Amino acid sequence: MYVAPFFPIFGRIAYLSEIIGFIGEFFLDAVRQMSSWRNIMFSLRYNFTIYLVVAFALLMLILLCIKLRRRLYLALVPVAFCIAFYGCAVIYHKIHANELTAIYQSSKKNESLIVINNDRALLCDFSDGSYTIVAKSANAISKNGICEIEIYMLTHYHQRHKNTLYRLIQREFIRQILLPSPQTATEDEIADAILRVAAEYDIPVLFYMPGDDALLFNDILIDIMPRTVLKRSTHPLLSLTVAKGDNRITYIGASAFEGENSDFCMEYSANSNVIIMGIHGPVYKTPYFLDRPKSGKDLSLVFYANDEVLSWHDHDDLARLSENGGTTLITNVAYYKIILKQ
Repeated sequence: MYVAPFFPIFGRIAYLSEIIGFIGEFFLDAVRQMSSWRNIMFSLRYNFTIYLVVAFALLMLILLCIKLRRRLYLALVPVAFCIAFYGCAVIYHKIHANELTAIYQSSKKNESLIVINNDRALLCDFSDGSYTIVAKSANAISKNGICEIEIYMLTHYHQRHKNTLYRLIQREFIRQILLPSPQTATEDEIADAILRVAAEYDIPVLFYMPGDDALLFNDILIDIMPRTVLKRSTHPLLSLTVAKGDNRITYIGASAFEGENSDFCMEYSANSNVIIMGIHGPVYKTPYFLDRPKSGKDLSLVFYANDEVLSWHDHDDLARLSENGGTTLITNVAYYKIILKQ
């Protein structure tokens, strides 16, 4: 970037243009190589950053007002700031190391679930390939002090996923892509297109079989409902559960309780601290209920993507949950950050 302005000036001078081109290519290759190093990038979007900036800015002003014999001391302020920032970041991540953190986002009928663990982020895409929800998710990851996406995971296929992935790669560093094993010719075509995009940017791609392959993200276990399709729709039903230690968060997509694998939803929702009732999938036609045994885990939170999802919750079951003082019910959720401590 810095060498480019010299091309029009020296481009016609023999050998000089080649030297400038070589220098520019060298720096681009170096930056490309360094960007793949883990932890080479860091974020300033921590809550404590503003306090450090203000404190060290005041310190710098004070030192400027004092007649120092050696101005070299001023250069120590940025060094001290870097050391303080690094120390605060280390403490921050140690404090949150044992937490199960997830961020749920929805936009119309598209949803995503971000799982954060040990300063790494997994982005699970429940959308129809909409770039809007993926871009919002990338921003949410950045706001939590994480500079790259460890895993971008699809739960099913839509034609738009290829272009959305291509646009996402332009703005975010992605280390790995997880795709469900294709089950139809159309899904094969979409998966092949995604593989070509990933290969262009040297991003490894792994396939998993929903229901058969439990996924491990550091020390977080992710189970996905086996592929199920209703007779009235070609769209697969979606549901997954995320667990760390004794904590569990379960996402249940639209109409998932109608499918032949509804026992998956029943089993995991009965042992979840948090349940997310989603909107993506076949439209709701049948009321659902959360048949939680008294011996099940205490349910602290149930939230619904919108009022439509809430309206299909069985009224008696909803009343029972509402009467439970330990359970909070929230609807019309566009963004919600969940933190479960061990």
